Parts: sequence; structure tokens; C-alpha cells
Amino acid sequence: MGLTHALINISATAVFAISFFWRWGDNWQIDAGKAVLSIVGYLVLTAGAFLGGTLVFRLGTMVNRNAFVTGPGDFVSVLATEDLGDNQPTRVDAKGTPVLLVRRGEEVYAMGAVCSHFGAPLEEGKLKDGTLQCPWHYSRFSLADGRVIAGPATTPLPIYETRISNGHIQVKLKKQT
Repeated sequence: MGLTHALINISATAVFAISFFWRWGDNWQIDAGKAVLSIVGYLVLTAGAFLGGTLVFRLGTMVNRNAFVTGPGDFVSVLATEDLGDNQPTRVDAKGTPVLLVRRGEEVYAMGAVCSHFGAPLEEGKLKDGTLQCPWHYSRFSLADGRVIAGPATTPLPIYETRISNGHIQVKLKKQT
């Protein structure tokens, strides 16, 4: 579908270019043939726009899956400290928001549990050199700040502040600057 979208947009560009040079060559005179060519260009462009909208809004291509994540504004308990294994990505629920916890020694990292590229479950990903690799398309995100280290993802993951209180890991959404 993406290739069809691209080919339709290239075709529309070609039709508009032909129309432009035809009009330019005739000192901008308008006749029925040139008008029909312009209308065809707009119809082809409309078809390309429809496919582009389908790619984004129906199929979710290159949509930031975390764009509207709000998360808890105050610390909430999500897991007992003893239940989080070292270097074992674990998905938890923070008041309805999926959060991924990763413990590395004494440090606990918390980030959005859904890949920003295509919505993959990041708890199935692999840890590599301070990053988490998405299991579907292999994007890599920094554990420390959620930034994209390697694509195809283009937007970072939401990051959560963590603390340990009474043997429980607590998280709250970190405000982005």
C-alpha cells in the first residue's frame, strides 16, 4: 500500500508538471485540454491522499504510539521490589498506563511499555549495552532517557521517575522538557 501511495503521488506530480509546462509554453492560455489535465492531477492527488490517510489513521504507519500518554502525576506503587529480576524487562500497570521496568543492579529504569514505532510489547525485547531493543523491528531505546538509539522508530519513549518505598517500586511520569 505504501508503494502504491508513492507511485500515485509521483504520478500526480508528473501530471501537474506537464500541465505547468504546457501552460507556460502557451503564455498561460487556458483551454479545455489544460483544464481537464489539471482536474485529472487533482483527482490523482486525492487518491494518493486517501491512501496516505489510510496508512496513517487505519494502519498506524509511523504514528507515535505514545503521543498521548499521560501516566500518573504522583508516585504509584506498581510492583514489589523482590518481584523484579535483574536485567528482566517487566511490564506493569500504573493506573491504566503500561510501564516497562528494568532493573540493572541497584538502578531501576521505567519507560513506556509500547514501542513508539509500531506498538510492539517491549517486555519481549532484548537488553543491549544500556538500551532496550524492540522485538518486532529492532528499534533501540536508551534505558536512561528513552531516546531512540537506532530506528525505524523516530520518537522517544515516555520516561517515568522511580523510587523504592516500603519494598515497592513506585513510578510517576517524568515531565518532558
